[in-house]
Amino acid sequence: MLAYVFWHRPRDDADTGAYERADADLHRSLQRERAGGLIESATARVGELPRLKGGGYEDWYVVPGYAGLGELAAAAATGAHADPHGRAAGMLAEGTAGLYEHLDGDGGVAHATHATWVERPPGARYPALADLFSGADGPFRAGLWRRALVLGPAPELCVLHDANFAPAAPDGWRTFTATREAP
Repeated sequence: MLAYVFWHRPRDDADTGAYERADADLHRSLQRERAGGLIESATARVGELPRLKGGGYEDWYVVPGYAGLGELAAAAATGAHADPHGRAAGMLAEGTAGLYEHLDGDGGVAHATHATWVERPPGARYPALADLFSGADGPFRAGLWRRALVLGPAPELCVLHDANFAPAAPDGWRTFTATREAP
């Protein structure tokens, strides 16, 4: 599975409610059609991120593979999707993106309340989810994603998780945790 992750924020003069509705409408439209074999998508409001100063939104679009990504991209601004895409794009101030490959866990795209972004030290091996973090406070759900393509300033690994997961990265690893909330 691959996820196209789009970080974005509206212009300062844009109506935030209208921006959120347009983004939600686009997600619903793409989910109805299952464009590119879309498995799931979700949007979340996030605070300050290293790649999105001032905070904004984080959209995840999960597809089965690279072919699905191309089909999703071709469909996103056409047909039934053109109106919500155009409304959101017309209010966009900035955006950057990354492409991530699912490595472990349940994915976490729709239910995750937190995203922990991780940079591993040079030469460190790619971990399994259980190896990367410890310290869970009871049962948790989480998914580990690794950057597949760089489309802007995007960290190498992401753990999407719920509040019961306490990140405790190994020595030398850098992390940044952002709270995700539904708009």
